[in-house]
Amino acid sequence: MKALFLGGVAAATAAGIRSRLPADLELEILDDPIDQTRLPRAAADAEILVSNHWRADYPPAPKVRLVQSVATGIELIELTALPAGVAVCNAFGHESAIAEYVVMVMLVWRHRLLEISREFREHASWRTSWVQGGRTPRRGVGQHAWHRRLWSCRTRDSAARGAVRLPHPDCQSHVKRAGAGS
Repeated sequence: MKALFLGGVAAATAAGIRSRLPADLELEILDDPIDQTRLPRAAADAEILVSNHWRADYPPAPKVRLVQSVATGIELIELTALPAGVAVCNAFGHESAIAEYVVMVMLVWRHRLLEISREFREHASWRTSWVQGGRTPRRGVGQHAWHRRLWSCRTRDSAARGAVRLPHPDCQSHVKRAGAGS
């Protein structure tokens, strides 16, 4: 039995699972899905196709009986370009990661993180030490101490004076109430 891993994502997948595949399974791995020197022969012999795409202009794959998508969907696989009766399997397990990514991007946009980051890089530098003016933060600061360390920065103008600017006013007020304000 022969499996064709077609495309960069499929090639990376093959590298990660090769040791767990049956020893008698012959693998053909093509990073380049339009490699016209190797694809026609590989497609003609493959019984399993692992890829996130298959187009009508690809060479015929008459022996393929199973297509495993390495993507969340199968919209890039032209089903009419495959032999009749082929089982097409969708990848799964991405749901949580995709949801986390969407929430992260929404937060980045909502809180203008990219704009703040760009402005910060142009006008300031990261502050990597907790020690400021010879003292350390007081005990009991809790969650806001972490927030302060993550977001605190020194602007070029205020660095000489030792002032710390916290971009979010709520965080600054919490830090001051906790007794660790500058």
